[in-house]
Amino acid sequence: MRSAASLEASGGPGSTPATLVHPPGIVLVPPSQLGASPVATIGSWELVARSADDRELLVSVGYGGCERLAALDVAVTAADVTITPRLRTAAPGTVCPAIAVAVRFLVDIGAPLGSRALLHPPPG
Repeated sequence: MRSAASLEASGGPGSTPATLVHPPGIVLVPPSQLGASPVATIGSWELVARSADDRELLVSVGYGGCERLAALDVAVTAADVTITPRLRTAAPGTVCPAIAVAVRFLVDIGAPLGSRALLHPPPG
């Protein structure tokens, strides 16, 4: 069973919002609730699979150590689909575990991907 993400997928001008679904037990925290630990970096992702109808993308987001996933933004336009994992970093001086985490998300882009480009935002 899929559950809807707590954050609405966002897009820029001319984009169509995508529906983001994620595994049960994964909760994305809205940036307004992060307190003193701002969304400081943009993470990376990789495409794991596409659905038979090309409307859903299974992506894996990796992070670790002092980073935590805060949001997964998806911008869908007629030309491309941009997926942006936003990470928050623990406050300076925080002791963090030396682990790596990969979380998979199923992203419904609303229409077949077709020839549209899948884009990673520039690191930030």
